[in-house]
Amino acid sequence: MDKAKIKCSVSDCYYNKKMMCEAGDIEVKPMGDNTVNTSDGTKCSTFIKETSV
Repeated sequence: MDKAKIKCSVSDCYYNKKMMCEAGDIEVKPMGDNTVNTSDGTKCSTFIKETSV
């Protein structure tokens, strides 16, 4: 199976290479409780600030 191509507009994420996510695995979690109705209620838990690595 081909790797999914995921766009990323977070310029200071370590995994963002030319607006594409290059992380090997990506985890998306709900913000707050587990009830989510739109993408606004989610967050990328894979994010690492570029200067942290």
